[in-house]
Amino acid sequence: MAWIIATRVAGHPLPFFSPAAALNVLTQARGRRIRRTAEVVLGVLVAELVVQALGPCTTSTVLVVVLLTVTPAVAVGASSVSTVQATLCALYLAVVSPPNETLVPGRFVDALIGGVVALVTSQVLNVRRPLVPLAGH
Repeated sequence: MAWIIATRVAGHPLPFFSPAAALNVLTQARGRRIRRTAEVVLGVLVAELVVQALGPCTTSTVLVVVLLTVTPAVAVGASSVSTVQATLCALYLAVVSPPNETLVPGRFVDALIGGVVALVTSQVLNVRRPLVPLAGH
C-alpha cells in the first residue's frame, strides 16, 4: 500500500523507503510503533539533509551520516536492531541512492508515507480485536 501511494499519489518512480519504513514500523510491538515511525522518518530526513549538504559517496559523507545516525539513536536508548536499521538506511542514502535537489527530499516523503500507512494499517487491524490486549494474548 505504501508503494502504491508513493508512486501514484506522490509521483515518486522508485519509492524504496515507503515499504521499507512501513515494514520497519509494523515489526514493532503495538505501543512502540509511533516512536519507531518518528525514528525512521527523522533518521531518513537527517541522512537526506547531510547527503544533500556534503554530496553522495564521499568518505566524509559516510562518516558524518553514520555519526549523526548512531549518536542520537544511542542517546535516546534505541535498541541495537533499531540503531543498525537506521544506520543501514542512512548508508543507503549516502552511498547507493543519488540525492535529488528538491526542497523537500523525496525519500523523506517516502519514509513518511510508509510510516503513516503502517500506523493506519496497524490501527485498522487492531480494531477487529479490541479485547486482545486485555486478555494478554
